[in-house]
Amino acid sequence: MPLSTLRKVWLVVAIAALLLSLDLMVATLGWPPFLQIKNVIGIGLPEGVAKPISGYFAIIFLTPLLLAGCWLTLLHARQARFAAEARWPARLLDFGTQSPPGRAWALLTGLVFGLFPLYALGHAWNMFRSHVVLCEEGAAGWNAVARGWSVMWYIPRPFDLESFLTSKTLRIGSGCEPAEIARAVYALPIIAPTFLLPGLALVVVLAVRAAMALRA
Repeated sequence: MPLSTLRKVWLVVAIAALLLSLDLMVATLGWPPFLQIKNVIGIGLPEGVAKPISGYFAIIFLTPLLLAGCWLTLLHARQARFAAEARWPARLLDFGTQSPPGRAWALLTGLVFGLFPLYALGHAWNMFRSHVVLCEEGAAGWNAVARGWSVMWYIPRPFDLESFLTSKTLRIGSGCEPAEIARAVYALPIIAPTFLLPGLALVVVLAVRAAMALRA
């Protein structure tokens, strides 16, 4: 793939990851609402859910974006046999990569499009680990059956195809009180640990490899 095409595809992915990262910060840290992704493209993280759920959805959406972004960065760095600044695919301004403005631009875009989305993904995981509660519906109502990391591994009993596909008796939220259940979302057993944790591991591996290729 030509370098110019790599840069264009990378830019689309990087902007999407940046907007979603900003949306996560608005939903969980109270950043100014004008930073929400809905103000740009009309879609974003679900509204009205608990903060841990915003982190949960951010993990689902950010992980593939960062996988693609790190992979494209790695491809570009390997094909662009220039100085480190020139291996970075951000090319919005026509600065010479060896000039002070060019190096400053590479540093700025590296922080905005590279490190910030990675930080946002880590923040999303921390929100999930620290605050999420898995609730299961029983005869007496909703009860907390797992918290934090253990939510990833909980399997309902009895476990059958219907419960796996619908998960109507499992919800993820910040508590099991009626008000919190109303803001909770359905949980998919097995799906989360099968896809989310390997995705996080791949993001870390690709990010490290891309950083090494940029410095080589």
